[in-house]
Amino acid sequence: MATTIFGAIKGHGAACLGRVHLALLRWTKPATGTLAGGAIVDVSRSKAALVAENVLLRQQLIVLRFAAGHPRRRHAASDRRLGRPATARGHALRHGESVSDP
Repeated sequence: MATTIFGAIKGHGAACLGRVHLALLRWTKPATGTLAGGAIVDVSRSKAALVAENVLLRQQLIVLRFAAGHPRRRHAASDRRLGRPATARGHALRHGESVSDP
């Protein structure tokens, strides 16, 4: 009996998740329109709305350029264990200082 109840709950849950998945796909699908249709819509929009859209698009480009242009530096495992950045150790080694743990 418990397996029958569990099977029914599982079946209803899977069906519900499937409907949510399809609704999410429909909601996030970009609008398909022609270039001429988009131009007509843009002509009817106010200048303030177009400027606001332009500002948002520029912001997105800035964020993408920043993320793509600054890769994360990976430190050696020994630097993570010692709890200090590799640059601090390199600076000490370049200037003839000894690197030791306190």
